[in-house]
Amino acid sequence: MSFDIEPAIINQGEYANLSWVVISSSSVNIDNGIGVVALTGHRTIQPTHTTTYILTASNATTTKSSTATITVKPIQQTITDGMEDVSSVDYLTGETTVITSHPDIDVDNLDLVQATYTQQGIQVTVSLRVKGNIENRGKIIDPNSEDIPTALNTVEYGFQITTSEQVYSVSYSNQTSQLLIGGNEQINLTSSDFSVVGNTLTISFALKNAVEIYLKLRVASSFTKANFLSNETGGMVYLSDYAPNLCSY
Repeated sequence: MSFDIEPAIINQGEYANLSWVVISSSSVNIDNGIGVVALTGHRTIQPTHTTTYILTASNATTTKSSTATITVKPIQQTITDGMEDVSSVDYLTGETTVITSHPDIDVDNLDLVQATYTQQGIQVTVSLRVKGNIENRGKIIDPNSEDIPTALNTVEYGFQITTSEQVYSVSYSNQTSQLLIGGNEQINLTSSDFSVVGNTLTISFALKNAVEIYLKLRVASSFTKANFLSNETGGMVYLSDYAPNLCSY
């Protein structure tokens, strides 16, 4: 008689009501993990992605089915950042100075303009855009690596995503990308997981499970140059930009 979902469109994380009325049937079954149900009833559902439910009713002579679809809109957040706010950090004192130019790098390539977070089910896509262009230089700096480099000349872009269950840190440098989950599980992402087009870097990965609730996004860009074999002082260069501005990680 009826098989409906109300509302038919929800944001990810919201609930809907699945209801049905069947007559003259000896068995009613609904897929997607619901199973055998009474001829008349309702169920609260919380799908993580757009889903079509199939109700199958049968008696001794007939089997009929009906479908109901719910559209789940992805989670989205956009962060904007003011331009010309790249800082030079004194590694001895920690003091910062806003700069617009530097002899070792085009500062616009570090100057964050916008970052976005999109989640559909457990699949996450993050992107950032800079004023200049995404620069490929050096390699990802791994502070936990036993292979300590003697010199650094690296541009790195990073995302930090916090959910109710985990903290995900994503790093990109020079056509390589890594995902760190909870500070101890490291995954090397492949070229199919990220793309660079002009001033925009986009990276995709999967959350650990579907019950995680998105909380916040932070992004960063940095340039590090140092020669640890040199005895010269003041030889280390560290430039960075963060969005939102009042954060560091």
